Amino acid sequence: PERDRRWAEVEQTLDEAAEAAPDSVEVVLLRAELLAARGRLDAAQTVLEQARDGQPDHVVLWTALAAAAELRGKRQEALSILDTAEDQLGDRVELRLARAAIWAARGSDSRATLVRLEQTLDQYPAEEQLILLSGLASAHVRAGNSRDAERLWSRLAERQPSNLHLRMRLFDLALRNREEAQLKQVIAEMRRIEGDGGTQWRYGEAARLLNEAQRGDSAKLAEARQYLSE
Repeated sequence: PERDRRWAEVEQTLDEAAEAAPDSVEVVLLRAELLAARGRLDAAQTVLEQARDGQPDHVVLWTALAAAAELRGKRQEALSILDTAEDQLGDRVELRLARAAIWAARGSDSRATLVRLEQTLDQYPAEEQLILLSGLASAHVRAGNSRDAERLWSRLAERQPSNLHLRMRLFDLALRNREEAQLKQVIAEMRRIEGDGGTQWRYGEAARLLNEAQRGDSAKLAEARQYLSE
């Protein structure tokens, strides 16, 4: 609640941090967050602009500046900031992800742009490719493009055969779309990763059985309860 927010303490802490580390980008970002939380979006923009002008090689200042413009309802300005950043810093993964975040807010109309952001993926190191694919998949989810999210997370899963978190995301999509064959496949992969004693694949199996019960097969409820108990 507003009455319990002790902004003076936050500002004092940030002032002390700035004194200890005058060139810290993290302090600048936190100060901008503080201003935004207090509804002072123009002031947050100014703080970020001053920091960006002083340290233009820090890509996070450009992406934060674009996010601040988006918060102020100036989407085209946000995209222009990212264009300028790309001119100065090159085609960075962070800039692509910032674009994806802006476009995802437009819903399904953003699909073509989000797909274009996958292009020339091989220009990045392998680790950055994984970061970009994961971020774009999340953007597709926010935009309502579940098929594209599934496609990208599946690509990541092929590269990371032991990544349980990716399988859980694929499971959530398959459950949402009621895709029985896909559910069974993902649950099998979760069990392979976790082993027979795992908990996530049991949760997945229980959810799948509940899905069947909701479609009229009430006999599946007892089996689902057993998995949940285990």
